[in-house]
Amino acid sequence: MRGFDRSCRFRLHLAAALVAALGSGRTCWPQAVDVEVEEEAEVAVQPNRAVFMMTDDQFDQWVFGGPRNSRAGRNKLDSLLTLQVDDVARVCTLSETQKKKLLLAGHGDIKRFFDLVEEKRKKFDKVKQDQNKIGEIYQELVPLQTTLNSGLFGDGSIYAKTIRRVLSEEEDARYQQVIQDKYRFRYRAKIELVVAQLDQTVGFRDEQRRKLVELIMSETQPPTRFGQYDYYLVMYQAGQIAEAKLKPLFEDRQWALLNRQLNQNRGMDQFLRNQGLLPPLKVVHPPRRRAAAGELPADVFAAPGDVGKKAPGAESGPKPKS
Repeated sequence: MRGFDRSCRFRLHLAAALVAALGSGRTCWPQAVDVEVEEEAEVAVQPNRAVFMMTDDQFDQWVFGGPRNSRAGRNKLDSLLTLQVDDVARVCTLSETQKKKLLLAGHGDIKRFFDLVEEKRKKFDKVKQDQNKIGEIYQELVPLQTTLNSGLFGDGSIYAKTIRRVLSEEEDARYQQVIQDKYRFRYRAKIELVVAQLDQTVGFRDEQRRKLVELIMSETQPPTRFGQYDYYLVMYQAGQIAEAKLKPLFEDRQWALLNRQLNQNRGMDQFLRNQGLLPPLKVVHPPRRRAAAGELPADVFAAPGDVGKKAPGAESGPKPKS
């Protein structure tokens, strides 16, 4: 009906303009047409005006990655927790009571994480139409991404504190050894796969291939978790090995090709840490300040080749666990 009224008005304007033109000898009807066309243009533009708004789905993708939403993210964490407790139970023969304690602790970590997610979601809801502030809330979500990628049940978690109370020292040592062996076996398989891919470009001899795998294994550490960025992790860590140890394994032509590949991944440090594939950098306070706080001196995690190095002025102390 609205379109019909507009059409009628257009025809009345046109008729009046024609009558005026015939009576006065002037051509005035185009003015009436222009007025109506301009009115139509305003109506057409307004409904198509773009409005900036980030969606709840985008928030979930930022936190949980890919198409996963909050519920799917929670389900995945529940499954990971169950698998982890079952793994401990197989190695250490846990009782049902011990298993329940670990599951309860892990669910506490999951709840604590999702409380933080909902807190950030409320802030997101307030600014999701503000293009200038949306970048700020994204930066606040980065620590959540890192925590999720690194795993909720590591050092400092309720789960980690509980497992130390549930297991005896002997059981804990046996379990840690099993986990370490499993990770190193899997890490070696990743390294061999990366070296095989490099072979297609560089062209290794069998001995060179074997020595390169062994060198990377001995000079680097397994990731805190495995995932879609394993290739980049191996390449980054290989790129941190001293040239004096790498270069002698190859001919000049081979080294030029290999070093070019390594250079492409040497700047991925922060990205890999954000993905939880490398341990976060530890802040080491001056000795006097750490002593006042009752902290023991600790090694600093920097590049893989720097594991075991200490900050200037730091005293000797226990090395961080891999």
